[in-house]
Amino acid sequence: MSQDHQVHIANNTNRPLNVIVSPNEAWVWADVTTGVASLAFGGYGIINSVKALYAVLRTVSFIGTGIGLATKTIEFFKKNSIEIAPGEYRRVNDKTLLNPLDYLGPSGWGEIFGASTLTVMIVDLGNKRAVKFNSNADDSWIVNENEVVRAERGRIWVEDRNSGYYRISVSDRLLATQSLLPGQCLSSPNGDYDFIYQPDGNAVVYKRNRPAGEKAVWSSKTKDKSVGKISMQEDGNFVICGANNKPVAAIDIYGNTDEYKGRKLIMQDDGNLVVYDKNEKAVWDTMYIEKPFNVYP
Repeated sequence: MSQDHQVHIANNTNRPLNVIVSPNEAWVWADVTTGVASLAFGGYGIINSVKALYAVLRTVSFIGTGIGLATKTIEFFKKNSIEIAPGEYRRVNDKTLLNPLDYLGPSGWGEIFGASTLTVMIVDLGNKRAVKFNSNADDSWIVNENEVVRAERGRIWVEDRNSGYYRISVSDRLLATQSLLPGQCLSSPNGDYDFIYQPDGNAVVYKRNRPAGEKAVWSSKTKDKSVGKISMQEDGNFVICGANNKPVAAIDIYGNTDEYKGRKLIMQDDGNLVVYDKNEKAVWDTMYIEKPFNVYP
């Protein structure tokens, strides 16, 4: 790999994006700076790697809990990331996150340590969504509303989706009263599974074959039904509603008593999509619990 190889990110959205690039997702900076220690908060420990930063942004900051940690995390991220304005593109592997050899970008690190891939984290702070993936050191990517798509070599604004794409997710979970709109998804923390509400009305869990390709492992079987939103309701029901907010499908395990409150839907690393109650007990899932997902006529 040569330092001539560069990673470019093109912003095809109408909002600024923030990008961090590192030699890998486990890249640790806590041993070279004391400032990060201030991010230790609420039992989460020190956020000392790209992987940990990404996890906190998605599971704490973006879902609106842990306000103190959210504020600190976002401030830290903005300070140490590259901002790309709408309609612009930038070379992003000139700056790494508090690199102890800060005169080297990731390409330079690759020359020394033989790395052929880099970890890229892109965050849309306005829409509270993020994506993290590994990229070859000379790949470039186009960020659209719900996906990051590989660009054709030498043509930064021309998509080559067959060569690679990654979905931008809101989190790995939905809490009570939260929803997914068409095109939005939850992704497992390890990035191996996406749960997406498709524009055709179907809700699907995909196992990713990165960087391109995927296989459906579960479906709500609501394709061509009325399209509206997916919700984790306050009464504990996991529901797909149509355009008129009329339920299209649901787990139908709900109630008005305290035992049904505080539920959450989580896309797990093992590919299981699970509804947990407030005591962390699974009440419905796509792999093990024999309870149906009811599709209405």
